Amino acid sequence: QWVFNVLAWKACEDMALQLEAHDPERFHYQPTNWSKFSDSGMDNIQVGGFHPVNVISKSHVLFLASFDNNDAILSQFHVLTMLSESFIRTLTIVLPFFPMGTMERVTREGHVATANTISRMLSQLPQIGWPIRIMIYDLHTLQNRFYFHSSTIASLHTSIPLLHR
Repeated sequence: QWVFNVLAWKACEDMALQLEAHDPERFHYQPTNWSKFSDSGMDNIQVGGFHPVNVISKSHVLFLASFDNNDAILSQFHVLTMLSESFIRTLTIVLPFFPMGTMERVTREGHVATANTISRMLSQLPQIGWPIRIMIYDLHTLQNRFYFHSSTIASLHTSIPLLHR
């Protein structure tokens, strides 16, 4: 059973803490400082787990993502790219909601299928050896999984059985 260093977008930090509390032997949350430079508003991100000792390199990384707006997406892409270049063993991205999933096709020329563009961006993350796994929950348009290719593979999951309990 793999042990994961857990990194999380700020909206997912509570979930990261819950994972660690549930199974501290398997999940080790590494807090990240998501801030902006005051003069430019550009990202100034310090990812946890690198200092004072680098525990990220050669580890399995679980990244809890939330693509709730374009600024959040780009900030997370900066980190995902850096992680892919940090000699990690595996990268698993958990995306509980794929908001652009309903914009997977166009009916008029010039309309942007944002599900395709975001999937392409994820698929172009630097290769790390194993394929990057992106876990998407309750994706209602199954054709979206075919937008992922190259170094990223989507695995689709559902939380509907939990609602029946």
